[in-house]
Amino acid sequence: MIYVITRAIGQGRMAGILSACGVCGGLIIHTLAAALGLALLLKSCSSAYFIIKYLGAAYLIYLGIKSLTGRKELKTVTNEQRQSYENLFLQGLLTNVLNPKVALFFVSFLPQFANGQSSLAAVQSVVLGLIYFLLCLGVLTAVAVLAGRIRKLMAGKTSVGGKISWASGSVLIALGINLALPDKN
Repeated sequence: MIYVITRAIGQGRMAGILSACGVCGGLIIHTLAAALGLALLLKSCSSAYFIIKYLGAAYLIYLGIKSLTGRKELKTVTNEQRQSYENLFLQGLLTNVLNPKVALFFVSFLPQFANGQSSLAAVQSVVLGLIYFLLCLGVLTAVAVLAGRIRKLMAGKTSVGGKISWASGSVLIALGINLALPDKN
């Protein structure tokens, strides 16, 4: 949610919505991985878990540094300056897919609601994951629209751009550092 808010406030409503779609696309990947048992492999193989974990942390820190060193004025972005739709979607997707905690959440969460005795347990897990996807897509889209409106309210203020870049970059870096820290069991 914080990632979508920072994208929408920093770059506008459409950037937030596309980022939300990317994050939710990652949920589909995690759902399929959990249903196919790949997430169990991630849970049981500590080296794979840590590789994904540190890649995700590095990616969030990279995005945060990019935000901190980017433009400091909050202004309307021209068509030439906008990131492509594909790039915004892909960044959201990577932010979610490279977070092993989400994979572990899915491998822990979905089986509780699927009938493990049924031959259709994987199908049940996929259906549950798709329901979760739809709920998250609705919530994150609403968050992106609201954050986009907040951006419009602040657009006329000259000192706001640097503060937004600083806040969004700092949040992304903090999320990356938090992901890189040892897990608390």
